[in-house]
Amino acid sequence: MFKRILGYKALWVVLVFAGSGGVTLWSWRDHYRLPTVQDIVTHFLVIPAALCLGYWGVHQGVEWLKRRRQPELAEDLADVEPMLAAEHVMPIQIRDWSLYLPLGDAPAGVIKALKARDRPAPHPTLKDSSGFPRRIAWFDVLSTEDFIESEQDDPLPIDVRRALLLASEALEPLLMRHLERELLEASEPQSPLPVHVLVPTRWSTDIQTTAHQWLVSALTPLSKWGLECLVIIHATNDTRQVLSFLEQLRHTESLDTKSRLQVVLASDSFIQDEELLEALPEVSGEGACALLLAFGLPAATEPAAIVHPFRSEQRAQSADLPGQVRAATLKQLLEEYSSDLSPINAVIADADQRASRQTELLAALHATLPELDPIGECLSLPICCGDMGAVTTLASLALAASNSVETQQETLLVSVQDPFWRAVCRVQPSPLPVPIPLQDLA
Repeated sequence: MFKRILGYKALWVVLVFAGSGGVTLWSWRDHYRLPTVQDIVTHFLVIPAALCLGYWGVHQGVEWLKRRRQPELAEDLADVEPMLAAEHVMPIQIRDWSLYLPLGDAPAGVIKALKARDRPAPHPTLKDSSGFPRRIAWFDVLSTEDFIESEQDDPLPIDVRRALLLASEALEPLLMRHLERELLEASEPQSPLPVHVLVPTRWSTDIQTTAHQWLVSALTPLSKWGLECLVIIHATNDTRQVLSFLEQLRHTESLDTKSRLQVVLASDSFIQDEELLEALPEVSGEGACALLLAFGLPAATEPAAIVHPFRSEQRAQSADLPGQVRAATLKQLLEEYSSDLSPINAVIADADQRASRQTELLAALHATLPELDPIGECLSLPICCGDMGAVTTLASLALAASNSVETQQETLLVSVQDPFWRAVCRVQPSPLPVPIPLQDLA
């Protein structure tokens, strides 16, 4: 009751004063000492106050050292967007997307689950060190028994096998739809089609090499239809690295005009072996997402979404510090869109279940975009799917693209996952080309 009313900090102060006074009284009782007024003031006020101030000073010193160790990181992240000439900036258009999440593979169903705030259920077998079940959003129908190893002496960990199977589930339908469109348009398929695979940074180099070989073997059957895929592995882990990777693609000066289409795929799984359970996030999951990106905004015959360059800022303090005033960094990033003529229809975020992330996100949106409904139009994918690494960012972009195309309004992707970094990315529906009226030849 006491800590619910006054909080943990006040409780610790009371415990320090009570503990110091209790030790003093016990010592005086053993020695039959009659204290003076000076002794009472010293032992019941000065000493416990000095202990509290000493702890506070050490805590502030440790936090100051943490901030001093990251000056270069703060300078680098102050402006993540590469400063290149305008003629070298390539627009990005999301032409197609393929989701494979525990919530479903259709954006409408995923958005419906996000609005309902469905939480991951406890896993039936995976437990933490205290014996409590972990909350994991997972595929209970996914089996790795028939997984074919690609000339690997040691079998791949179960999370790698599940991630690769999920990658193929998301990638194959996307490539098949792309191949069908190329055949219907009677155009020559782009060959080879670059497929950028974002794998977790926790995978070793050998595992990444094996994953590359497995994916190349899985995509080999598509070659008989004339579609060759160039698989490229990239190690990424969070929203910051994924968005920075997309910006690198956008600013590629040597991008071949024949390679205007590229696929970006992310897949991850936290269903690990028992000896690796301690490495699991508090709320984790697994899934995959693939995006078909077009550079230079060529004429599109189907609905698509434009991904604008993201804007980012570095927080002065970590969002995980207890008792700190929430920084206005996210609010400053969102103020640009509060006066925008194009209304924002929805916000897709990577905020997880932590109260600091949810509070900061909702407070900034209420101050800048008060017309948005925090339940139906502010959706956080990790709330329902847990930590999925790079999959969260790509899946959020896919949901934003689907929502923008469906409503013909803009959608924001907001990143508050990193304790020091905030970013906002705008996704806009791409207008279809105006059909040329037939001329009257009469």
